[in-house]
Amino acid sequence: MTLRNWKTWVFTLTPLAVLGFGLFVAYVPGKEPNFDDFMKAHEAFNMEQYRLAAETFEPLAISGDQRAQTYMTDIEAFGLGRPINREWAKDWAARSDATNSRGGKECIVGIHWANGHFGTKNTEESAYWISYADLLRGYSFCLDSFQGKRLPDDLREEIEDAIRIFSIK
Repeated sequence: MTLRNWKTWVFTLTPLAVLGFGLFVAYVPGKEPNFDDFMKAHEAFNMEQYRLAAETFEPLAISGDQRAQTYMTDIEAFGLGRPINREWAKDWAARSDATNSRGGKECIVGIHWANGHFGTKNTEESAYWISYADLLRGYSFCLDSFQGKRLPDDLREEIEDAIRIFSIK
């Protein structure tokens, strides 16, 4: 084998080896969730097939997918496809907020309850979640944040009254 032939073989085989290794890694199961499973759950959630969404999101959320954990927070907090479970919703929110600001997801859940997202307006649930978000932060921030500021004044006052009555502090 001459030097010239050796270089040809190296330049030919190296890209093939890299490509082969890349294909091998692509087919070896890893920690990253399956994109198809997430999209399937996302579609089910958007089509209000909450039970299927929960069954598909839950394993992804357990494996550490923050997007799935955020969806699981809503599923548990609003009882979508299953009974309301505040404790599990708090756990999912804490996991999804691990790298973000604590209390952020809980505040959003409270705002959703106030606005009647997912079909039901519930001032007491709103007050509970907003109060819990503020407790996590250590100061009143939820109604003062951009999301709380967008609430109509009468709804804000109603929530503030409910927080005084139903506060978890």
